[in-house]
Amino acid sequence: MTNPLQDVLKSKVILIIGTNTTSNHPIIANYIYEAVQKHGARLIVIDPRKIQLVGISNKWLRHKLGTDVALINGLMHVIIRENLQAQTYIDERTTGFEDLRACVANIHLSTSPVLQGFLHKTLLKWLVFLQQRVRARFCMPWALLSISAALTM
Repeated sequence: MTNPLQDVLKSKVILIIGTNTTSNHPIIANYIYEAVQKHGARLIVIDPRKIQLVGISNKWLRHKLGTDVALINGLMHVIIRENLQAQTYIDERTTGFEDLRACVANIHLSTSPVLQGFLHKTLLKWLVFLQQRVRARFCMPWALLSISAALTM
Protein backbone atom coordinates (compact mmCIF):
# COMPACT_ATOMS: atom_id res chain seq x y z
CA MET A 1 0.00 0.00 0.00
CA THR A 2 1.45 3.34 -1.01
CA ASN A 3 -0.82 5.77 0.79
CA PRO A 4 -1.83 6.11 4.44
CA LEU A 5 -4.91 4.22 5.63
CA GLN A 6 -6.45 7.53 6.71
CA ASP A 7 -6.79 8.38 3.02
CA VAL A 8 -9.57 5.78 2.83
CA LEU A 9 -11.63 8.06 5.09
CA LYS A 10 -11.37 10.85 2.48
CA SER A 11 -12.67 8.64 -0.34
CA LYS A 12 -16.00 9.37 -1.94
CA VAL A 13 -16.06 6.01 -3.71
CA ILE A 14 -14.39 2.74 -2.75
CA LEU A 15 -14.28 -0.11 -5.25
CA ILE A 16 -13.44 -3.56 -3.90
CA ILE A 17 -12.61 -6.26 -6.40
CA GLY A 18 -11.79 -9.90 -5.68
CA THR A 19 -10.97 -9.60 -1.99
CA ASN A 20 -12.65 -10.59 1.23
CA THR A 21 -11.32 -7.50 2.94
CA THR A 22 -12.94 -8.06 6.34
CA SER A 23 -11.28 -11.49 6.65
CA ASN A 24 -7.95 -10.81 4.97
CA HIS A 25 -7.36 -7.15 5.76
CA PRO A 26 -9.44 -6.35 8.87
CA ILE A 27 -7.73 -3.04 9.62
CA ILE A 28 -8.41 -1.77 6.11
CA ALA A 29 -11.99 -3.07 6.45
CA ASN A 30 -12.44 -0.97 9.60
CA TYR A 31 -11.43 2.13 7.65
CA ILE A 32 -13.85 1.20 4.86
CA TYR A 33 -16.69 0.78 7.36
CA GLU A 34 -15.92 4.18 8.84
CA ALA A 35 -15.64 5.82 5.42
CA VAL A 36 -19.04 4.45 4.38
CA GLN A 37 -20.97 4.75 7.63
CA LYS A 38 -19.57 8.00 9.04
CA HIS A 39 -18.24 9.89 6.02
CA GLY A 40 -20.73 8.94 3.31
CA ALA A 41 -18.38 7.11 0.93
CA ARG A 42 -20.06 4.98 -1.73
CA LEU A 43 -18.95 1.35 -1.76
CA ILE A 44 -18.98 -0.85 -4.86
CA VAL A 45 -18.14 -4.52 -4.35
CA ILE A 46 -17.24 -6.64 -7.38
CA ASP A 47 -17.04 -10.23 -6.20
CA PRO A 48 -18.97 -13.43 -6.93
CA ARG A 49 -19.12 -14.15 -3.18
CA LYS A 50 -21.41 -12.33 -0.80
CA ILE A 51 -18.63 -10.98 1.40
CA GLN A 52 -19.40 -9.09 4.60
CA LEU A 53 -18.88 -5.64 3.03
CA VAL A 54 -21.74 -6.34 0.60
CA GLY A 55 -24.02 -5.53 3.55
CA ILE A 56 -22.98 -1.86 3.52
CA SER A 57 -22.31 -1.53 -0.22
CA ASN A 58 -24.23 0.71 -2.59
CA LYS A 59 -23.71 -1.76 -5.42
CA TRP A 60 -22.73 -5.43 -5.56
CA LEU A 61 -21.68 -6.69 -8.96
CA ARG A 62 -21.23 -10.45 -9.30
CA HIS A 63 -18.96 -11.81 -11.98
CA LYS A 64 -17.87 -15.37 -12.69
CA LEU A 65 -15.59 -16.99 -10.11
CA GLY A 66 -11.92 -16.91 -11.16
CA THR A 67 -12.29 -14.09 -13.68
CA ASP A 68 -10.82 -11.19 -11.66
CA VAL A 69 -7.85 -10.68 -14.00
CA ALA A 70 -10.05 -10.75 -17.12
CA LEU A 71 -12.43 -8.32 -15.42
CA ILE A 72 -9.60 -5.92 -14.46
CA ASN A 73 -8.19 -6.10 -18.00
CA GLY A 74 -11.67 -5.33 -19.34
CA LEU A 75 -11.96 -2.50 -16.85
CA MET A 76 -8.71 -1.02 -18.13
CA HIS A 77 -9.92 -1.48 -21.72
CA VAL A 78 -13.11 0.47 -20.99
CA ILE A 79 -11.26 3.22 -19.08
CA ILE A 80 -8.89 3.73 -22.02
CA ARG A 81 -11.56 3.35 -24.73
CA GLU A 82 -13.81 5.91 -23.02
CA ASN A 83 -10.83 8.18 -22.33
CA LEU A 84 -11.51 8.24 -18.57
CA GLN A 85 -7.83 8.10 -17.60
CA ALA A 86 -5.85 11.15 -16.43
CA GLN A 87 -3.44 11.18 -19.34
CA THR A 88 -1.31 14.06 -18.02
CA TYR A 89 -0.75 12.21 -14.74
CA ILE A 90 0.08 9.00 -16.61
CA ASP A 91 2.49 10.80 -18.97
CA GLU A 92 4.30 12.53 -16.11
CA ARG A 93 4.47 9.71 -13.57
CA THR A 94 4.30 6.30 -15.24
CA THR A 95 6.04 4.17 -17.84
CA GLY A 96 4.69 1.46 -20.10
CA PHE A 97 1.23 2.91 -20.60
CA GLU A 98 1.34 2.47 -24.39
CA ASP A 99 2.18 -1.21 -23.85
CA LEU A 100 -0.84 -1.52 -21.56
CA ARG A 101 -3.02 0.30 -24.10
CA ALA A 102 -1.90 -2.12 -26.84
CA CYS A 103 -2.45 -5.15 -24.60
CA VAL A 104 -6.00 -4.29 -23.57
CA ALA A 105 -6.99 -2.90 -26.97
CA ASN A 106 -7.45 -6.47 -28.22
CA ILE A 107 -10.06 -7.31 -25.61
CA HIS A 108 -13.43 -7.83 -27.25
CA LEU A 109 -16.07 -7.23 -24.62
CA SER A 110 -18.94 -8.42 -26.78
CA THR A 111 -17.41 -11.82 -27.59
CA SER A 112 -15.59 -12.67 -24.36
CA PRO A 113 -17.59 -15.25 -22.40
CA VAL A 114 -16.15 -13.77 -19.21
CA LEU A 115 -16.95 -10.15 -19.96
CA GLN A 116 -19.93 -10.37 -22.29
CA GLY A 117 -22.32 -7.59 -21.43
CA PHE A 118 -21.00 -7.16 -17.89
CA LEU A 119 -18.53 -4.36 -18.52
CA HIS A 120 -20.41 -2.63 -21.28
CA LYS A 121 -23.80 -2.42 -19.60
CA THR A 122 -23.09 -2.35 -15.88
CA LEU A 123 -19.53 -1.38 -15.17
CA LEU A 124 -19.32 1.49 -17.65
CA LYS A 125 -22.05 3.30 -15.71
CA TRP A 126 -20.06 2.87 -12.50
CA LEU A 127 -16.79 3.91 -14.17
CA VAL A 128 -18.39 7.18 -15.23
CA PHE A 129 -19.69 7.58 -11.67
CA LEU A 130 -16.14 7.02 -10.36
CA GLN A 131 -14.69 9.41 -12.93
CA GLN A 132 -16.93 12.19 -11.65
CA ARG A 133 -15.66 11.84 -8.07
CA VAL A 134 -12.63 13.61 -6.66
CA ARG A 135 -11.28 10.79 -4.49
CA ALA A 136 -11.80 7.08 -5.00
CA ARG A 137 -9.99 3.89 -3.98
CA PHE A 138 -9.63 0.43 -5.49
CA CYS A 139 -9.22 -2.47 -3.07
CA MET A 140 -7.73 -5.53 -4.70
CA PRO A 141 -6.18 -8.67 -3.24
CA TRP A 142 -2.69 -7.29 -3.78
CA ALA A 143 -3.11 -3.59 -3.07
CA LEU A 144 -5.16 -0.67 -1.95
CA LEU A 145 -4.38 2.07 -4.40
CA SER A 146 -5.67 5.47 -5.20
CA ILE A 147 -7.48 5.88 -8.48
CA SER A 148 -8.13 9.56 -7.91
CA ALA A 149 -5.14 10.28 -10.15
CA ALA A 150 -5.77 7.43 -12.58
CA LEU A 151 -9.19 8.67 -13.62
CA THR A 152 -9.81 12.12 -15.03
CA MET A 153 -11.27 14.44 -12.40
